[in-house]
This record gives sequence, structure tokens and C-alpha cells, in this order.
Amino acid sequence: MSFKKAISLGLAFFASSAWCQQISKLDRGRAEDMLHTVSDDVRKHYYDPKFHGLDWDAKLAEAKQQIKEAKSFNMAMSHIAAMLDALNDSHTFFLPPQHAIDMILGGSTR
Repeated sequence: MSFKKAISLGLAFFASSAWCQQISKLDRGRAEDMLHTVSDDVRKHYYDPKFHGLDWDAKLAEAKQQIKEAKSFNMAMSHIAAMLDALNDSHTFFLPPQHAIDMILGGSTR
């Protein structure tokens, strides 16, 4: 099993676990925005305009539907990563945004 597939399976496992919080409407919208940004960037900057024969529009539609059905924000992020993984290119990957809250010793947040 390749490293990318192992990471994708790991993300899918953790994202689908019962302890994951349900996705909010705001987070689902954020995931959809990220999906479109990533897709547009790939269209503009990917070195192979034919995407190795991959039907990019179909992959985008599939990921969009999966995000609509996602039960958690982590699962939505994994669908974006899976869309990029379909290119089978080790130089093209998704780094999800960091969490907005930092925990500071003593329990304070910012």
C-alpha cells in the first residue's frame, strides 16, 4: 500500500469515527469553497492540461456530492484530498487549514 493511500485511509477512519463532531452548515460551506479553490488552482497551474486522462469535472462533481453528504468537517477535507489523489501525482496534495484555536498552558485560548 502506498504512503498516500495509507494516509487517505487513516484520515477516512478518523473522520468517520463516532467521536467526530457533526459538520456545521458554516464548515460545509468552507469545505465547498476550499474544493472549488483547489479545483480552480489545479485547472490553472497543473502541468498536464488533460490531467493524465482523468475526467476532472467528474471528480469535482463526485467530491462536491461527497462533501454534501459528509458527516464531519474532517471527512469533507478527506474528500478534497481524495480528489487530488486521483491525479496519482506525488507533487500534488492537499494540506488542510490549521485549527483556529491555540491552546495555551493554563487553559486560555485565543
